[in-house]
Amino acid sequence: YAQSDATYGTIDLNDALGKHKNACGYAAAVLVSEKGGPAEVRMSSKNAIELFLNGKRVFAHEEYHHGNRFDQYRTTVALAPGENRLLVKVCQNDQKENWAQEWNIALRVCDATGGAVSLTQLVTKDGKRVEVAPGAIRPAAKKEEK
Repeated sequence: YAQSDATYGTIDLNDALGKHKNACGYAAAVLVSEKGGPAEVRMSSKNAIELFLNGKRVFAHEEYHHGNRFDQYRTTVALAPGENRLLVKVCQNDQKENWAQEWNIALRVCDATGGAVSLTQLVTKDGKRVEVAPGAIRPAAKKEEK
């Protein structure tokens, strides 16, 4: 489980999963849309990424260590009424240089202007499924290293 408290929501996969080469990490979310409809998924990553919505691939970009900027990639999707399963795959290659060690992802769901869409996120808390507003879950306190 990883959640970002960074300004733009970037998740550092080195922190969440450890430093790995020739590896892929996955992030998943269940988003609930009352009526469904069009939305954009906007992503940023220095790594290769692939995005799936409700089991269908909706975006892919395989290029490594090429820079990173806010809303670097975007794709239009059609949210279904009710639950929507979002899965992002982020791959790291085998380059050993210091500049090739970054492994991260930032992602947001918005309307075509970058504004908010009416969604809740379905999470499991204390063994029960509950809906929460996106961003309402705060990251767990970081464990101190021994």
